Amino acid sequence: MNATISPDAPSAVLCDDLLEVGGECSPVEFRAYLKSIGFNDEGWIDEKGNFWPCDEHMLHGFIASAVLDLGEEDAEKKADRLGWLRLSDYGNRTAAKRLNQRQRNTLFDYCQLHGCDYHETLESIKYL
Repeated sequence: MNATISPDAPSAVLCDDLLEVGGECSPVEFRAYLKSIGFNDEGWIDEKGNFWPCDEHMLHGFIASAVLDLGEEDAEKKADRLGWLRLSDYGNRTAAKRLNQRQRNTLFDYCQLHGCDYHETLESIKYL
């Protein structure tokens, strides 16, 4: 996946209790760690086009709270307000806002990686 890190992205994500990597890590390191343990089917695509992976056993709120440094419930609400796209491996895709071009580019990469049709996936998004 070719998702890039924006200069506006959080400078560090707390990783101590989250995933046993200890201390703080950069957003790039956090995503790399999540992918290294097999998290790539589900997650968020934020407003800057960054893909934040999780898996079926890790709630989307957990990842949003780590990225946004908020409690899980508040983080999910803020992610929705920011227009993040929620991807679930069972085909549920939701967003509160229309996707911007960065998000569409990352969604295209996601579809290429997972062998799914980009246009069908784009059309399947339910807007909240």
